[in-house]
Amino acid sequence: MQDHDLLEFEKLKDEQIGRLTYRDTLFYFTMTIIGGALAIACSDKDKQAAEILLVLPFAVFIAGVAHITCDRRIEDIGIYIRDELAFSVARKSNCDPTTVFAWEQFFRRARFHHSRKWLQFVANEMLYAISGVAALFYFLLRKGLTASGVPTTPFNLQTPEMSLWWAGLSLMVVMCLLIIIFHFVK
Repeated sequence: MQDHDLLEFEKLKDEQIGRLTYRDTLFYFTMTIIGGALAIACSDKDKQAAEILLVLPFAVFIAGVAHITCDRRIEDIGIYIRDELAFSVARKSNCDPTTVFAWEQFFRRARFHHSRKWLQFVANEMLYAISGVAALFYFLLRKGLTASGVPTTPFNLQTPEMSLWWAGLSLMVVMCLLIIIFHFVK
């Protein structure tokens, strides 16, 4: 293997590890945001803090976009190593490309690889899309009845709350679609 190729491989793996660490940190960060917002909203007996739930979809959307973008770059690095760098090394070394960086090929053929991809898809949808929608509907439940005794709906909220509610719901629909696109469109 050429020193240049080895150096490129090492740098790409370092980049991949850094992005994996960042992506995993985003998961914990998002869980903390969700937990904190729910704790504040649930602990308020007067139901005044329920408005924090309207902000949750925006925070989850930002974290979700960062997560799927990072995830895509991690995958792109793996594809580059597997499809470009391995062939370059194989050509220079006169060996079979499938034996160069074999791990990059192996774990994609491993048992349950596709099941894990589906589980990751479901987990991303739950964390970055469904959690925001659930927060919006929980906000309505926390608001309870209007002054006239009618249950709170997105249509009878005060103007700023209504705008935030519908904008949050729109972002969650976009997030859901982005996750689908990033998981299934290559």
